[in-house]
Amino acid sequence: MSARDGLTRPRIEIQPDWFDYVQNKQLPVDVYVNFKPGSIHLDLTRAQQDLHALLLIKTPNRNESTIYETSVSDHFETSHIEHDEISIKLKDSVIRHTFKGPKRMFKPFYDSCKENKTDTSPLINIPELKNLPSVSTSNIHPNCLDINQDGLGLVGLNDGTINIFNNDNGDIHHTLKGHAQDVYTARFFPSNHLILSGGGDFLVKIWSLENDGECRETLTGHTSKINDLAIIGNGEQVVSISDDGSARLWNLSNEPNKTVRTICQLDKGINNCSLFESTLACACADGYVRTYDINQNNIKATSELKIDGAVNCVCYKSDYMICGTEQGIINVYDVRQTNSVVHSWKELRSKITSLTQLDDDGGLLVTTGDGSTFYHSREMLQVTNIEVETDHSMLYDVVDYTGPKDDIVLNACVDKNNNIYTVAGDGYVRIYDKVQAKK
Repeated sequence: MSARDGLTRPRIEIQPDWFDYVQNKQLPVDVYVNFKPGSIHLDLTRAQQDLHALLLIKTPNRNESTIYETSVSDHFETSHIEHDEISIKLKDSVIRHTFKGPKRMFKPFYDSCKENKTDTSPLINIPELKNLPSVSTSNIHPNCLDINQDGLGLVGLNDGTINIFNNDNGDIHHTLKGHAQDVYTARFFPSNHLILSGGGDFLVKIWSLENDGECRETLTGHTSKINDLAIIGNGEQVVSISDDGSARLWNLSNEPNKTVRTICQLDKGINNCSLFESTLACACADGYVRTYDINQNNIKATSELKIDGAVNCVCYKSDYMICGTEQGIINVYDVRQTNSVVHSWKELRSKITSLTQLDDDGGLLVTTGDGSTFYHSREMLQVTNIEVETDHSMLYDVVDYTGPKDDIVLNACVDKNNNIYTVAGDGYVRIYDKVQAKK
C-alpha cells in the first residue's frame, strides 16, 4: 500500500491561539474548529465533508475551579477544558482529537554564563569555509533540541553556539562556542556530561560539561554540513551523517585518528538517521531509506526502500521502522520484512520534520513544518481502514500538542517523566504533559 493510492487521514483543527485565551483568562471567547476528511474514502455525508464551527470557551462557574466550560455548534461534540486539554469529536463518527496546551514555554537564548570557554582549535580541512556567510546576531534561531535525564536541555543555534539550559525554567548554564556556522544537530551522551554536535562548518565536536563546556575533540573529514548524529552504546563510537552523502563511523578511543571508516557514500545527502543495535537506518534526500550493518566493512546497503519524495526522518525500534517525508507522508515497516510497507498514509499537515517512538507505549510523536506536534498510539499506527460507524469498537484518536501558528516545529524529546519537549522556529521551547489515554 502506498500513500499515492489516496489514503489521507482525517484531521480536526482548532484555532492555534485557543490556549492563549484560556491561559490569560480572556474569556468568554469563540474559537474556530473545522474538520478535514482527507481522501480515505469514508462513508461521510455531504454535510460532513466540509465542517466549520465556533467553540465557545467560558470561565469556570466557581472562582476556585480550573474547569472551563465549552459548547460547540452542530456536527461536533466537545468536553470541558481541564488540565490544559480539550477533546473534540466529530458527531456520529469514530474521529476524535484531543488538544493540549503547553505547561511552560521559554526562549533559552540569552547568555547568562560569564565564564564560558571558547574552542580555539584550528579549522582543518574544511573546503570553502571562508565563503560561508556570517550570521546576524539580531536573527538568532534554534535548529535542534535535546534533553538529558539530569534536568538539562540544549538547543543548537544558527550562530554556531549551543546553549545548555535548565529544563524547568530555561535558565542557561553554559554556552558552548566553537562552531563557525549553524549547529544543525546536537545531543547528550548517555553519561549526560558530554555533548556531541555537528554543524554547517562540516565539523563534529565533543564537549565536556565537567570542564566548563570546553571542546574536547574536533572530528574532521566531512565536506558538507552535518545533519544528524548517532551515539553507539555508552559513547565509545559515534556515527555522523552529512549533506555530502556519507555516513561516517568514529571510534573515540582511537588516537590520533578517530575515523574508523565510511559506512556509505551516496550521490545525494542524508537527512537523518536512526540506530537500533548494529543497524543504521538512513533517511536519504534521493527518496530512499537505506539500512547498513555498522559492524560490516561493506558500504553496500542491507536494504533499500523507495519512498515518494525526499525522506526527512526515520525512526527505528525493535519491531517497526517508520519514516516521514517532505510531502507529509508517513510509512510504517515491519523490521522483520522491510521490503514492503505495512501501512502508508498522508497527513493533512506540512512536511514531517521528526519522528520519536515512545518507549512506554510504542506510540509515535510527530513534528511538522506547519507548527503541529501530534501523537499516534501504537494501535493507530496499525489502522489501515478508518470507518465512520457509531458502534465501532475503537476511536480514531489523535493528540495534538498546540504549538506556533504556521512555524516549523524542528524536533521533539521526551524525558523520564513523560514530559514532552519541542522546539520551534519561533525560538520557543514548549513543555507539555503527555496526554493520558482516554476511553
